[in-house]
Order: sequence, then C-alpha cells, then structure tokens
Amino acid sequence: MVRWRWAESEESLLAALDLERIERLPWKNQGFFEAAAGEYMLFDSACDGAEIASALSVEISMGDYLIDTVECRPNASVCALLRRLHLKG
Repeated sequence: MVRWRWAESEESLLAALDLERIERLPWKNQGFFEAAAGEYMLFDSACDGAEIASALSVEISMGDYLIDTVECRPNASVCALLRRLHLKG
C-alpha cells in the first residue's frame, strides 16, 4: 500500500518507486492483524467514515498477517509511506 506524502503528481510518485530499492529499505514491523478470509476495504484512515471518497477492495486469506511500514524518499520531490502485509511464520 502506498500513501502519497508529497510529489508533483501521482505519475511522478509511481515513476519514482523502484521495487528492487523498496525491498532493501529498512522496513519496521508495526504489529499484526488476524484476518478471517474474505473481502476487506482499504481507505485513508484520516477520512471520516461518512466522507470516504475512494477505497480499494482486496481479498485475503485467513491467517495472522504482519504489518510492516517504511518511509520512501527516492528523491527530494517524492515521499511516500509504504505498508505491506505478509503472513506470519
């Protein structure tokens, strides 16, 4: 998941993100999430529930997921907060 902190445009943000570089960043564990199998909605947590303008629907399997976070600044004009979920164990 990518949370746009700053960039000139969405295109410049996405163009600056390099998957190989991202994997080498110092990811920090932020906890875990026990999931039942099914559909989940991802949205900006800063939004009031009644004001959610857009969300992403994802299907995940049942299990315990670790939540990792890292700030990515590939250059001075781009910054994003990245989060990933992966099965524990």
